[in-house]
Amino acid sequence: MNNVYETHLSGLAIVNRGKVRDLYAINSDSLLMVTSDRLSAFDRVFRYPVPGKGIILTDISNFWFSKIGHVVPHHLLPVDPESIVSMEEDRRAIHRRAVVVKRLTPIPIESVVRGHLAGSGWNDYKRTGKVSDISLPPGIVPSKPLLEPIWTPFIKASNSGHDQICSFDYVANLVGKDIAEKMRSISIDIYKLAYDYALDKELILVDTKMEFGLDKDGTLYIMDELLTPDSSRYWRRDSIINGSDTPFSLDKQYIRDYWRKMSYHPDCQELPDVPSYVIDELRRRYDEVHGLILGYRAV
Repeated sequence: MNNVYETHLSGLAIVNRGKVRDLYAINSDSLLMVTSDRLSAFDRVFRYPVPGKGIILTDISNFWFSKIGHVVPHHLLPVDPESIVSMEEDRRAIHRRAVVVKRLTPIPIESVVRGHLAGSGWNDYKRTGKVSDISLPPGIVPSKPLLEPIWTPFIKASNSGHDQICSFDYVANLVGKDIAEKMRSISIDIYKLAYDYALDKELILVDTKMEFGLDKDGTLYIMDELLTPDSSRYWRRDSIINGSDTPFSLDKQYIRDYWRKMSYHPDCQELPDVPSYVIDELRRRYDEVHGLILGYRAV
């Protein structure tokens, strides 16, 4: 297995190196997007990667993009990414972890849908009875689904900043009411589709975040990644059925929980390296959720 922390492809200009993905310019209409094995949490990137994570994320995203084309256009283009690079070393580096995508103008909003309350949504609800600007009834518990999924968008920060929750009105003022309503409606429709599918695979899709962009004609596309364990919370369904107060997560929450158990605050200037056994367990959980969703192991 070819582990990749960072790519440096010959003959292509780097457009952006995000927390996990490296973007290269192909031409004025398309980009090469490579998903690395970098581990990010608490808005920072850790020194050691999760072996094969980029392959798993690419595989899962491609699977979900193939299922939602009737809901919204996606950014994937039908071009073999390995045909874009000329050197064998570069082809090995991007093998199974790269896609060719349409150039879009990203909307700087994380489109978050919640069907259960967990994480910051659960904390906000306990404190205020609301999530974003949405008032919720008393008595909600994380293990029980909401009556209807809710859309709680975030302002997308730079690589070094923190995303901030915002209201529908904020998004409408940013991109216009029509686009804001489309983002909300599409995101909830995709979440419902994925929730039902995941439930049949013994998974609970707790919440997820999506990203959107506009093409030159103003058409809305979904982009980046979709319904991966990096961008979503997945719980084992049996951990809910058995009444556990701490559902078993198959996503990046495992890393967050590890740091809190070690009494490290997310805003610490320096976090120690993630121990190898934690990396191994996170990889095992990602591999499990991949196997459940697609029916086979990625790597």
